[in-house]
Amino acid sequence: MKNIFATLLFILLALSSGLLPAQNASLFNFWDDDENRAYLGIYSREVSDDKAELLGFDNEYGSYISKVIPNSAADRAGLQPFDYVYGVDEKRVDWNDDLTDLLEAYEPGDRVTIHYIRQGQKRTVQVELGERSNWSWSKDNSEDAFLGVSPRHDNEQDEFGVPVNIVRNSAAEEMGLRHGDLILSINDYPMVDWEDISTAIDNIKPGETIRIEYERAGERQSLSGLIRSEAESRRQAETLSRTQSGKAFLGIHSAKLSEEKAELLGFDNLYGSYVTKVLRGTAAESAGVQAFDYIYGVDAYRTGEQQDLSLILRKYRPGEEATLHLIRRQDKKTLPLTFGQRSDVISEQSDKCEEPFFGIRHDHSYNPERGVAVEVISNSTAEELGLENGDVITAINGYPIIDWEDISTAIDNMKIGDPIAVDYRRQGKEQSGSQPIKSYCDTKGLTKEQDNNVYFYDDQTWSEGRRQPSRMDLSDIEVDMTDMSPAEAREMKQEYDIDMPTDNNLRIEGLKLFPNPSDGMFRLEFNLPQRGQTSIRIYNASGRQIYNYELGSYSGAFSDSVDISQNGTGSYFLEIRQEGKSVAKKIVLARD
Repeated sequence: MKNIFATLLFILLALSSGLLPAQNASLFNFWDDDENRAYLGIYSREVSDDKAELLGFDNEYGSYISKVIPNSAADRAGLQPFDYVYGVDEKRVDWNDDLTDLLEAYEPGDRVTIHYIRQGQKRTVQVELGERSNWSWSKDNSEDAFLGVSPRHDNEQDEFGVPVNIVRNSAAEEMGLRHGDLILSINDYPMVDWEDISTAIDNIKPGETIRIEYERAGERQSLSGLIRSEAESRRQAETLSRTQSGKAFLGIHSAKLSEEKAELLGFDNLYGSYVTKVLRGTAAESAGVQAFDYIYGVDAYRTGEQQDLSLILRKYRPGEEATLHLIRRQDKKTLPLTFGQRSDVISEQSDKCEEPFFGIRHDHSYNPERGVAVEVISNSTAEELGLENGDVITAINGYPIIDWEDISTAIDNMKIGDPIAVDYRRQGKEQSGSQPIKSYCDTKGLTKEQDNNVYFYDDQTWSEGRRQPSRMDLSDIEVDMTDMSPAEAREMKQEYDIDMPTDNNLRIEGLKLFPNPSDGMFRLEFNLPQRGQTSIRIYNASGRQIYNYELGSYSGAFSDSVDISQNGTGSYFLEIRQEGKSVAKKIVLARD
């Protein structure tokens, strides 16, 4: 019975890993098809020892109700979500027997005493157990309540509160919640982890009032408002997307820099946006914004820890004039502009025969100095320029190269035939070269028709196969990365026979995963101070391995493209191992 309960627990966890609300699975699919057994009629989950202690449960083996099935025995007896059931008659749950085990001793029609805790008070209730066939429950999930929050990162469960991100144009945003707010309670029920938020929202009907207590910048606050259905929220979002005229649009793709990279580039404001692409037809193009510009302000507003560029832009509307503050090649500049709207963007479609291709791969070897070590593809522009395997590129067209993202930005913003000027280091000696950049087809001797059968990767390597499929828009994707919990590791083992480490004893620096909207892929970066046999794997929430890199004996900086965009938003699991030590992370992709 423990395995059955664990399976149900895993499904509930999986359901709650994305944006609210969680989809409801059928309870009956996970239990035996025995019509004669006694049923209580609840969805429930176990709680960790830390959570049980935090909530004041002296028996940590009980069942925390997340849903009461309509017309079931539990429903008729008045049991509610967030009730904590720990006993039946004189029996109590323990490490060997959970609630399901206790109920196996009874038959439908038996009257039992259920022992439970509600909001800190121990209670009992008489229940006449029923049969599964007595229940009838179906509903349209599109009519579920939808608050519009997603998990920011897992809580340590040593205190109340769940940090969240806010979905644009949702009920949560309209009520005044912001990214990073710590939700302490919903409708007076304490929130300890993401499953509690899922439970609370799943038991509210659209149109009902929701009361939320939260903490922001150390101050406790409260708010309330009406919650909408998922379908209504979707309709409003679609309406807003068709009427973008209410929002100012700048027209760039950009990256947030690490503190280390910002300091290397000499930026005294660490919270700006590093431009990687300027979209055609937009306000940014008209104003003369360029790739590698570092935008840190608009008019009197400056980016900071509590306010990035996207928040500043929300203060403006299309047609309004403003002054953009940026750094270009270490010089501070201002550009006058008039904001436009998203519909201004002129879409560009091209194939690899029409795009520049330099012809390098990331070497991934340890490089203690600034720059990116590369391998060179034969017959490429890089080879004609004079680059060799192991050379370290330090600048392209005068722009400093810190990581692979910079190389991608430099090449993506060129045209075929443009001269590419490269500064590089070979065995400690600084060198440079220049050469008109070719296309992939010119490099490989392909025609445009042959190009249709080539699959391209971000690092400009290639293999025969099908053409790259379309990718999701990453311009508003936010990445949360937290330690993988022992419970999540157990579920991966039980469901998919995947051994995920939870020791987290591998020393690793600067670990981050971030989207690159210009190519629809993600960048994984970190630094390993020590050397050893190293491997990297990423799994999606269904247990499918979507990334595998055996590095061999490795130390130093690592950076690579990770193609997870086709898997969409949701949860992923990253594992990095080196010489018996490891780190495991849970990654949640959510729309900003």
